[in-house]
Amino acid sequence: MDVNNYKKLIQYLDTDLVTKEFQNETIQDLYDDIIKYSEIVLNQTADEIDEELRKNCLEYTLTGTVKDISLGYLRLIKMFMNDKNSSTLREKITIDLLDNLVEIPGKHFYDAFDKFSNKFKEIKPVNSGTLDGGGGITDFASGDNMIRVVKDQHLWNQNMLDMIVSGFVSGRIQYIIEFPYQYKNFAETLINYSYDRFEGKNKNDKINGNTRQNNLSRVFGFGYNAYKDCTDVKVLWINPNIDDYSKHFSQPFLKYLKSISKPQNILKFTA
Repeated sequence: MDVNNYKKLIQYLDTDLVTKEFQNETIQDLYDDIIKYSEIVLNQTADEIDEELRKNCLEYTLTGTVKDISLGYLRLIKMFMNDKNSSTLREKITIDLLDNLVEIPGKHFYDAFDKFSNKFKEIKPVNSGTLDGGGGITDFASGDNMIRVVKDQHLWNQNMLDMIVSGFVSGRIQYIIEFPYQYKNFAETLINYSYDRFEGKNKNDKINGNTRQNNLSRVFGFGYNAYKDCTDVKVLWINPNIDDYSKHFSQPFLKYLKSISKPQNILKFTA
């Protein structure tokens, strides 16, 4: 994570929500974060208990069981793999299935780092409802989170930020898909969402006729339509028995997933 790889010319967001000075400061904060998290990753030490737990969770998500453990421990793994309030464990499983990724600990930066491409990865694992290849970005709680949009845009303008979406059924992983943040349809929709979310929230905006107040949700949700025409989308992993879980899928998405799941774009396969 050499910070010099990301120090490129800033392309500013064109909005009154954030000044150029604010964006400059935010990008400098990004550089500082890269230095900080680089040191954290380099200084991580192996935790035998954590590694054993992750190995067991990986076995469960691939096979539906874990050999040589108690029924109580297996029940605990199932419970956390299906936790509706936290996707942390499913996020770790997604990372562990991909040899090129290094986990970045904590909740206030990107989820992983690709040690070969130097790209950052944002990971969105889904385990509920009908799987449609989508995910949700929950960084829109307040106007302060325009900070994240500024940072994201700076990285995606350099092709240094990817989105990874993974789908689970009752804790059993079905697929991992990756596409670049800078894909036009996705990037423009995300930026417009952030503008709609935060512009026109005060009295003066309303008096001046600013009506961009449509999006009240703090979650930017998207489905596979956001990237289906992207030529750089990749299937990184797919369940060889995915048809057994077809009732949990949006059928148009399942058809799309199968159509792009060819040997040349499946980077890792685990039976």
